[in-house]
Amino acid sequence: MLVTAWITASLSIASAGSTANRINAMEDAWSKVDAYCSRFVVSFHSDAQSTMSLGKTCWSKAGQIRTELQSSQGPIIEIRGEREVWYHNPARPVVVHLSASSDFDLDTKQIGRGIGELIDLLSKANNVRDLGSVELGGQKTWRFEVPRKTGNVIVFVDAKKRLPVAVELRTEDRPLMSYGFTDLMVNPQIPKDFFTIKTPENYPVVDLHFDPKTNTPSELLQQLQKRKEKR
Repeated sequence: MLVTAWITASLSIASAGSTANRINAMEDAWSKVDAYCSRFVVSFHSDAQSTMSLGKTCWSKAGQIRTELQSSQGPIIEIRGEREVWYHNPARPVVVHLSASSDFDLDTKQIGRGIGELIDLLSKANNVRDLGSVELGGQKTWRFEVPRKTGNVIVFVDAKKRLPVAVELRTEDRPLMSYGFTDLMVNPQIPKDFFTIKTPENYPVVDLHFDPKTNTPSELLQQLQKRKEKR
């Protein structure tokens, strides 16, 4: 499994070309990405155990992202877009639709840039270390380390696609969190209605609107709680 490979991969430094050239190649590859879809796995680790979650995600440069997190009752769906969020948990018979006024200052083009955020991390850091390459799932993968005050960040990059496919947060002796993309598809054809939730039959939609001129986030939460109590 990919997560196991991250944890067990050797961190010995190998001679593997210019770090700057590789980061430039990643930035160039990312500039050509208008959308991507992938499965993902995220794991949190402690001394006693590890927990793992699986799901799927799709991101569009238009400022939209759809995430489906696996659960025992079906996918938990969250969609974020132009000043709006859709949310549906199959354990609750309701779909929540949150919208915000144009006065809410938010750059939605930055939403969900998981891969782009990792490239930004590498391109903006002053102390990136090239850890050489490993084989993950039969694919040559570059590794880079960014030291932090509380630990290190290891970024794994698909050497063929020139795009990050995993990240690991580590202390000196063990991983704390692992996140990986699998079955990554770049610039797929995404249906127009993909970034909305098709409401199941008999599931009401709770519409909530946020205007920073008239209410606060806490007041918005109170509105949602009142709607739940009424149901």
